[in-house]
Amino acid sequence: MRIDLLLITALLLAPSLASASEDPGPWHTDLALAVRLADTEPRKPIALLFSSESCVWCHRMLQDTGNHEGSQQILQQVVGVVVDVNAYPAVAAQFGVRAFPTLVLINRKRQWIRTVPGYLPPDDLVTTLRVLALRGDEDGGEQVALLEDEALAVALSANNPDAALLALLGHGGALQRGQLRDELRRRRNTEARLWDALTADELGVRVDASAVLAEWYGRPEQYDAFAAPDLRKQAAAQWQDAVASRSGDANAVP
Repeated sequence: MRIDLLLITALLLAPSLASASEDPGPWHTDLALAVRLADTEPRKPIALLFSSESCVWCHRMLQDTGNHEGSQQILQQVVGVVVDVNAYPAVAAQFGVRAFPTLVLINRKRQWIRTVPGYLPPDDLVTTLRVLALRGDEDGGEQVALLEDEALAVALSANNPDAALLALLGHGGALQRGQLRDELRRRRNTEARLWDALTADELGVRVDASAVLAEWYGRPEQYDAFAAPDLRKQAAAQWQDAVASRSGDANAVP
């Protein structure tokens, strides 16, 4: 079974996942490096600790973990990664993480095991990671992609590929985004979601959505993905109305 949300978009040049003044202790802060370490033989399970700069309990959890001997030992068997939501917003989105701290556990087969929200005291965290290490070879649930070049393939094999592809809007490198736009252009049933994406908070999402719609209906006269929110919203509505008014024209849609 493949995950509908799937994928972790790993940005190799993204900023540090932990505060410059904070020692992450036994946790890694480079997602791509951590994945490579987990993939060396013997493969190791992965624990993603979602955090943010403003999350007091996230920093408390890291500090308590770093001072706990048991966590130091277990994180030799499990690769722990601090994922800053501000540096990797797509990562949190793919797993539906909305509160911090949140721990996401992945087995050696790159399958999602469990999501554990909230602060965990050191003893509870160590127990959780030990269970993951012991059961790391057991079958989990959804298959996940932990590196960018895996994202599109996993999305296409998801139970709901349309939703999985739309979740990738605005994320990844230029090659992946180009391939994603090409794929979405073949999926007219995603149109309603693409119109909604024109007013999304993330610039990349707006740019990719408008590029797909422009392929279908031509470049708009007013809409600008870089404009202020109110102007974007108004221009997006005008663009959609103009397309709707031409819906009876056989030449309106290429």
